[in-house]
Amino acid sequence: MRLIHLLLIVSILFFFYVEYSIGNVFYRIDSSGTKVFHICNVFNYMIEPFRKSILWNYELLDVNYIFIMVCTICFHNIMKVINI
Repeated sequence: MRLIHLLLIVSILFFFYVEYSIGNVFYRIDSSGTKVFHICNVFNYMIEPFRKSILWNYELLDVNYIFIMVCTICFHNIMKVINI
């Protein structure tokens, strides 16, 4: 599998996981009382570990986008080296 495809799949799964585990990150109730998907929150959450150091705590690494992407790239490279 190409790295770009893997990163895209992991990113989509990551965003579903974050919305499930934390809640109200991307899919929120707006001022009119309706549930709305906020696409800007997706991009803001991706860079949040650069602004808030609490996301680097051991307990929160599963919701740290940067950490997950680095682990995915390392995993891909290891699998490529051992030819799986």
